[in-house]
Amino acid sequence: MERTTLFGTDISVSRLSLGTWAFGNDPVWGEQDEKASIDTVSASLEHGIDFIDTAEGYADGRSEEVLGRALKGRRDKAIIATKVYSDRSREGVVRGCEASLKRLGTDYIDSFYIHWPNPEIPVAESVEGLDRLLQAGKIRSAGICNAGPVTLSELEQVKGKPVLSLHQIPYSLFWRACEYEILPKTRELGATGVAYSVLAQGLLTGRYGSASDVPKGLHVTRFYSDGGHGESGAEDEVFAAIAELRELAKAEGQSLADLSIQWALAQPGIDVVLTGARTPQEITENAAALDRKASSETLDRMTAIAEAVKLKLGPNPDMWMNTRESRFR
Repeated sequence: MERTTLFGTDISVSRLSLGTWAFGNDPVWGEQDEKASIDTVSASLEHGIDFIDTAEGYADGRSEEVLGRALKGRRDKAIIATKVYSDRSREGVVRGCEASLKRLGTDYIDSFYIHWPNPEIPVAESVEGLDRLLQAGKIRSAGICNAGPVTLSELEQVKGKPVLSLHQIPYSLFWRACEYEILPKTRELGATGVAYSVLAQGLLTGRYGSASDVPKGLHVTRFYSDGGHGESGAEDEVFAAIAELRELAKAEGQSLADLSIQWALAQPGIDVVLTGARTPQEITENAAALDRKASSETLDRMTAIAEAVKLKLGPNPDMWMNTRESRFR
């Protein structure tokens, strides 16, 4: 398994990361068998995927609890990343970490993120909370998720700030809004870029041929016209691209999911990709993505095929909210 070192640290992690949003019966993903979740963690570790991502907001903390039980007796085998969202004040960040530690059943967290910057709380205050946790040894590295260009610029101005080692962003072949400003700024800061939703919530597996094939519970993003965001959606562009990408994957003798993971990992500034999995088979399939390497010509062709999707969705990086309501700033 390919590895990378988190910026400003000596923490080595797998370039593929297991996402656990589905653990704990989160409403977005529906019921999930706990044994399947635990077996998925085991399979992940067996394949060398030791960077495991969760959050207090996933199933109201139950994802963290399931992950904690999955790692009981083998905590040292995993690099755990989790996130605080409920209170991003200085004290709230510290309290959120303490609660996550309890749910995970551990006395330290390897990477701790601010899940979304809060426009009502100065980012410097949230960062101070992270610094307190670093100084106390409760966390080994700090990061931020979903920061827009304004927030990233504000972070540069924070005096005496700790190193923010990671920036986690929504990024895939179909979701490239971060290319406009956010990814270049992340590269300037030197932070390890972590891409989530790299399979575009299943679209880039190739399993769906039309919007009607996609479970209604997933129709909440700006890909779909019925997502409640007030925009027209991008169904025509998405499924036209999927048809072409399926043919390309067939010609390459690889799955579309494998090619999409390889594409994301090949992008400048993306050091780690998150892939959600609910079964050992799924994480095994994701791990196989790096067994072969697509040519640069193939990756460039994929970029070109998806260009119409990028243009239709525009520079707003929020997967769920329209430009006016976007949580990125």
